[in-house]
Parts: sequence; C-alpha cells; structure tokens
Amino acid sequence: MRDLKKDEFDKVVAKLQKYIKDVDELLNRPDDKYNFYYHRDRVFYCRSTLAKHAASIKKKHLLSFGTCIGRFSKTGNFKLHITALDFLSPYAMFRVWLKASAEQQFLYGQNVLRSGVAKMSDNTPQYAGVVAMNMSDMPLVMVSGLLPSHLCK
Repeated sequence: MRDLKKDEFDKVVAKLQKYIKDVDELLNRPDDKYNFYYHRDRVFYCRSTLAKHAASIKKKHLLSFGTCIGRFSKTGNFKLHITALDFLSPYAMFRVWLKASAEQQFLYGQNVLRSGVAKMSDNTPQYAGVVAMNMSDMPLVMVSGLLPSHLCK
C-alpha cells in the first residue's frame, strides 16, 4: 500500500474529471481528509487515518481497505469500477434519469431510446461522462456516448 505516484495520480484525476468537476471535493471533505492509495494494481479511496492503520498490516495479508475506485490495467490505463459510483454520483456534472420501463432494459444490456429518458441535465455534450439514474435518484451506472442534450429534446 502506498500513495499514488504523480503519473498515476494524473491518470486517475483525468478519468474522474470526465464525470465530476472538481476532484478536490472528494479529497478535502469536511468530515476528514481523504486520499487515493495504490495496492495490487488497484486504487483505493479512504480516510487518511484508515490508511495509517492499514499500513501496519503486511502487504500479502492486506486484501482491501476503503473503497476501490478502479484499477490499472497491464498497459497502464486506468479503469473505473462500479464501486466508485456511490462517491461520484453526488458530484456528477451530467445526469440522465431513466423511466422505469427503460431502466430494466438498460440494466439487461440494451440501449436506451429517447422515449426511455425521463429527464437529462442541460448542456450535456456528446461523449461526456454521464451518471444514469432511476427516477428515485438511485445511481445505476456511469456511461459515455450519449447524444447531446439539445438533440434529445
């Protein structure tokens, strides 16, 4: 377990900025100081005090700590995990709310038609990072590749 290196941190921040405006909101929260940590090709997000406690455990015995935000692939690319959704959804720049009929189809892997979109954030550009939510504001998944919002109206 260690802090992220500069280039690793830049890759993580670049991926997170696709979905949220400011990563500092995640790191400098009012309740405690949080940070990103690297362990076994995975990036974890946790309180600094929890990371200090986890540092006393041997590397081969430490399985996980905090929340897994994503992992680095063998080629060095950073990929977000679905476990990051709970932390990214409150700060998401662009959101799409799905109707109940389209939600079930979307969760089974089919595309969402325009008739399945209940509402959408204004000024959403094409291929932006979007958090898809159901009508009760529960985040479902992080997606990209939507039509821009001015074409969906």
